[in-house]
Amino acid sequence: ARALAARMGAPSQTFDHVVTAIRAVTSPGTHPAFHRGRSSYVEYFTESSPTELIEDALGLEQACWPAIERICAPSRAGEAGLVMDWWLLSPSDLATTDVPGLAGLWIEIDGDALEERERANESFFVPSAEPDRMFEHFMARSLWANEHYASQARELGFPVLEQPGDRPTEDLVDEAIAALTKQKTDVLSE
Repeated sequence: ARALAARMGAPSQTFDHVVTAIRAVTSPGTHPAFHRGRSSYVEYFTESSPTELIEDALGLEQACWPAIERICAPSRAGEAGLVMDWWLLSPSDLATTDVPGLAGLWIEIDGDALEERERANESFFVPSAEPDRMFEHFMARSLWANEHYASQARELGFPVLEQPGDRPTEDLVDEAIAALTKQKTDVLSE
């Protein structure tokens, strides 16, 4: 997203930071979807089953959509627009939004490449008393999300960029710009 934003001359935002901000000003009582889990991420991913992690992800996806629409509204995004990345962006929500100019694309990474990338992030799992269990749960949820959103995007006709694991970022950016340009052209011709 940062490389795409730089090429487009637009700001970039990771929606995870927005979720962190929402958590800071809400509580489990007022916004439960933003406060799933246990006292720490280590405990959360170690103790929660993959099914629980997926259910939580789907709840968070739905809870975040109103914020995504507000942040991406043209008057807020500015002239250059905004490039936002988030692993829980629902293609079905994007397909039904009435926010003008909002476009999306998804990157599907090869499952083995995703696992290799996450294993390299050892510091994320080491704090767990059961790092292998934590990794297994985290990967089950990550692989589900990777396939779920790419499959949904394809069904709805959104672009899905393939990342076998060794594809250069610049190649993905070139394909992303072409796909976003096509979406914009298709919207204007309707």
